Amino acid sequence: EKKLILRGEHLIEKAWWKQALEISSKLITDWHKKEPDAPAMPMEEWRQQALKAGIEHDILTYLQDQLLKEDFQKTDGGICHLNHSLTLPDHLAATAQSILSTLAHAKLAPPARNDLTPDEDAKQALQFLIRSGQVTELDPKALLLTETLKNAKERTLHFIRQKGQATASEIRQELDTTRKVLMPLLEGLDAEGLTIREGDYRKLAP
Repeated sequence: EKKLILRGEHLIEKAWWKQALEISSKLITDWHKKEPDAPAMPMEEWRQQALKAGIEHDILTYLQDQLLKEDFQKTDGGICHLNHSLTLPDHLAATAQSILSTLAHAKLAPPARNDLTPDEDAKQALQFLIRSGQVTELDPKALLLTETLKNAKERTLHFIRQKGQATASEIRQELDTTRKVLMPLLEGLDAEGLTIREGDYRKLAP
């Protein structure tokens, strides 16, 4: 009579299953409204809230699978609606633009993080810029415009290609930057498999 649904070894009343799906999806959409600059609701947060809403632990995985077949997707260790896009609260727009302008002017000599984010609004705006891919956090002390970092990587690879091999000091002088920026940049190129380190030198990977 289609009054029950089978999920794994569990028999679930159809009306309850529909209600559980509605609750589960609403938790995510409500999260998006509360955290508009977050890419996704952390999966563990969703699971904990679903349990508090009265959904049985054994059913969570089946609900998650069903949501992912419909209007939701996994991303960044969480779950989000397919239509969710990162948005910056209006009151932070000017602060975010100021951060972008500062980093654009600084190029490969960015200011200290504390100088860039002196208050909570600036910290929130910066997190949005990082999440949305406009700013890249090389490490906690080195923040660059993503476009600036891309250009620096291309220049580094071109410089090494011309010389055959180059030391960190030579690359630093070529880019006119600091070790604070250069070392995580080079380590990133190594991790991406674009360069290899041999002693004091870096070469292009085969």
